[in-house]
Amino acid sequence: MNRFEEGYLLANGQRHRPQTNTVEISEKSKRSFDAMQPDFKQLEAFENKVHRKVGREEASENKVETEAVLNVMGSTAGAGSGDFHTYRGFRNKEMAREKDMLEEAKREKVQAEWEAELAEREAALQAKSSKRAAKRQKEKEKQKAKRTQGGDVVAGSAAAGSAEAEAAPAATGE
Repeated sequence: MNRFEEGYLLANGQRHRPQTNTVEISEKSKRSFDAMQPDFKQLEAFENKVHRKVGREEASENKVETEAVLNVMGSTAGAGSGDFHTYRGFRNKEMAREKDMLEEAKREKVQAEWEAELAEREAALQAKSSKRAAKRQKEKEKQKAKRTQGGDVVAGSAAAGSAEAEAAPAATGE
């Protein structure tokens, strides 16, 4: 069979592919997404992968970062008498750098602990003050209820009612 007989190449050199048979799908089937079932195992594996990556990133954030030191010498590096002093200088410089890094990490840890303790104290103080405020409000409502009940009960005697009415505001501090 020749390509030209099947109609693959047109006269101008462009390719032409014969139409293939297609299966007709109803509109209802095209719009329905019931046939699309997600692969839950694949989704769970992806979630686990994301959680592991986040854990690794958090662990790497907590590490103390060190700088690469280019002038590294051993204690026996060089035969000259001046090389030992160079080595000792590099060593002292590196020891001071490591000490500074450790002190900085310790300071940050102490500061974080202090802030946590301060927040805890603040929350305890807030809880205590809100409890006291609720108690004061309850007492205030109790006094108000007592005043209104006292006026209804002693409505028969005008003299006794006026004496209670004068005493009640003095007791509440109004």
